[in-house]
Amino acid sequence: LPVEKSACIITDIRMPQTSGVELVERLKALRGPAWPIIAVTGHGDVSLAVQLMKAGVVDFIEKPFDPNRILEAVRSCINQMSGAEAERNMKDATCARLATLTPRERQVFDALIEGKSNKMIAL
Repeated sequence: LPVEKSACIITDIRMPQTSGVELVERLKALRGPAWPIIAVTGHGDVSLAVQLMKAGVVDFIEKPFDPNRILEAVRSCINQMSGAEAERNMKDATCARLATLTPRERQVFDALIEGKSNKMIAL
């Protein structure tokens, strides 16, 4: 797999050697929400769409499709990736700040998170 942190994947459901559902499940297991997936098929039905949505695709498009429809789906993926990247950046920044706390500051922080009162923490 590429090393990119995020990517928008467009895949057909019918492929030689693997099913689209299997591919979606494997990609989700490897990359999670960092790689939103758009599934395309010429042989879709409701049960397949439900199965793919449960597996984690962000959109399910039946062939033949309007080019604007696929562009709309890709834009949605890009927006989702931007949100996920912003969330990752915030998490990384928070972890970096927590790493700078002294042992006593970390002890106080943990006690606050546990809901302890200032009086209990001071003791």
